[in-house]
Amino acid sequence: PYGEERNNLRFQVGMSLLDRYHRSLQSNAAAQGPPGSKDHKQAKNTTMMAVDSSMLFIAADHLNSVPTKDHLFIAKLNMEAAEHATNLGAPKSGLKYSHIAFDALSKIRTPWDRQYALTLGLHQIRADAELALGNFEVGYALADEVCKHAKCAEDTLPVLIAKTAALGREDKKFESVQTSVKAAQSIGVYPKRGFIWSIVKELLWIKMYFRRHSDEYFLSLPIITDRKQLLSMRLLDQIVTYSGQADQFVQFLVAGVKAVRATIKHGICKHASMAFSFLSAMMLVQNDLNSAKRYSNLAMAIMDRTNGHGSGITTFYISATVRRLCNGPVSQTIALYDQGYHASMGHGDLESGFLCAYMSVFTAYHDGYPLQMVNNALRALTNEMKLYNISSNIHGIKRYKIFLSILMGEQVADWEQIALFGDTTESVTGNSDPISDKELLYPLINGYMLGMQLSVLCSKFEVGDRLSKKMRKLNLANVHSDEIRTVVALYTGLIAAGRYRETKNKKYLKQLRSMYK
Repeated sequence: PYGEERNNLRFQVGMSLLDRYHRSLQSNAAAQGPPGSKDHKQAKNTTMMAVDSSMLFIAADHLNSVPTKDHLFIAKLNMEAAEHATNLGAPKSGLKYSHIAFDALSKIRTPWDRQYALTLGLHQIRADAELALGNFEVGYALADEVCKHAKCAEDTLPVLIAKTAALGREDKKFESVQTSVKAAQSIGVYPKRGFIWSIVKELLWIKMYFRRHSDEYFLSLPIITDRKQLLSMRLLDQIVTYSGQADQFVQFLVAGVKAVRATIKHGICKHASMAFSFLSAMMLVQNDLNSAKRYSNLAMAIMDRTNGHGSGITTFYISATVRRLCNGPVSQTIALYDQGYHASMGHGDLESGFLCAYMSVFTAYHDGYPLQMVNNALRALTNEMKLYNISSNIHGIKRYKIFLSILMGEQVADWEQIALFGDTTESVTGNSDPISDKELLYPLINGYMLGMQLSVLCSKFEVGDRLSKKMRKLNLANVHSDEIRTVVALYTGLIAAGRYRETKNKKYLKQLRSMYK
C-alpha cells in the first residue's frame, strides 16, 4: 500500500501493539503481591519475560512514521519508549526515542508551564542517556535546564544523581562529591554545618545499637518504597563511594552514618547494602575483623534480598577485601571481585569494573591461583569500551587493560609506555600543578602505583625507579588513605632493594634504610 492507505495501516498496527503492551503491563501489575513479599519479588523478576518489550518499540516505530498533529501523544509515546530502552541497558535506543519526543515537545508552546511533568521526565530520561553514552556537555546542559525550571528540590534529584555519576566517570571525583552533597543538603538528608561531634556520638550509638540487635532483625526490616527515601539513599551511596575514592574522609564519614541511621529508621533498599559496607570499612580501619565480616555478610544478604546487585559494587569490593584479610579461600575472594566486575560493567561503570578485574587478577597472581580460571574480563573489554565513552579517564581504563593483559600473558610489555603511566596532558605540559591540585593528584598516584606494581612483578626495577622518583615529587602528606601510603612505601622499598641488587649503588641502600627505620 501507498500514501494514506499505508499510513492508516501503520497507525492501526501501532495502536494495536501499544494497546496489547499496556494490557500486558496491567495484568503483570495485578499479579504482583505487596512490595517486599516473595510473590512481589518473583513477579518483578519475571515481568520482563512475561511482557514482550519489542511490542512497545515496534508500536513507537510505526506511529512515528505516520504524519500527525497530535504532538503531545508522540512526545508521551516516545518518552515511554526511551525510558524503557534506558532501563533495559540500551541508552542508544533510548536517546533515539528521546530525540523524537523532544522534537514533538518543541512544537508545544511553553511546555514547562503547560506540560511540566512530561517535560521534566523527558529531560531526566534524555540527560541520563546522554551522560551514559559519554555526551557529557549535552547531559550537563540538560541537567542545568532541569535545575532552572524545577518546582522543588526533589524534582532535580534524578538528573543530579546522573550528573554525579558522570563526573565520577570523568575522574572529577571532588566535583562529583560536591554536587551530590549539595543535592543531599537541598532535601535535608545531609547537614550543612556543625556536624563533627554529632557524627562521633552517632557512631557510638550505632555501635551499641548493633550489639543489641541480631542479624535477623536487620534483615527483617521493611523494604523502602517511598521515592524520596530511595533517591536520598542513592545520593548517600554516591557520596560514600566517590568521597572514599577522593580521600575526603569527613564527607565519607557523614554520609555513611546518615545512611545507616536512615536504614534503621526507614528500612532497607538496594542502596542500603552500602551502609553496612561503610560499617565494615570502618571496622577494618579499627582492625576489628570479626565485626567487619559480620557487616559485610549483612550487606551481601541485603543486596540479595533487594535484588540490588547492580548498585552493590562497593559491597562486592569491600566484602572481597574482608575475605582476603580474614584469610578466606582465594576462590571466594576472586568470585566476589568477579561479581563486582560484571555488576559494574552491566551498569556502565567501567572504572569500578576494571578495578574489580584488576584486584581479581592481582589476587590470583599473588596467591598462585590459575589465571585462566579468574574471569573472561579481557574478552569483553573491546565491546564494553565501544559502548561507553570515558572522556578524560580513558587513560586510566587503558592502564588497567594493559596491566591485566601483561599479567595474563596476552600482551608483550612496552616498558617505555609503562614508564609514562600516570602522566596526563596537564602534568606533562605543566599547565597545572598536580602537587596542589587534588583533582590531578589522585589519577597520578593511581597511574604511578600501577606502573610500580607491574615493574616489581616483572622485575623491571629500572622502570619502577623512574616511576618511584615521580611519586616522591608528589605531596603525599595530604593523602589521608593509609592504604595508599602503605602500598607506595612497600613498592618504593621493593624497587630500591631491586635496584641495589642490580647496581650495588649505595644510594638505594640509604633510601631503603630511610623508609624502614
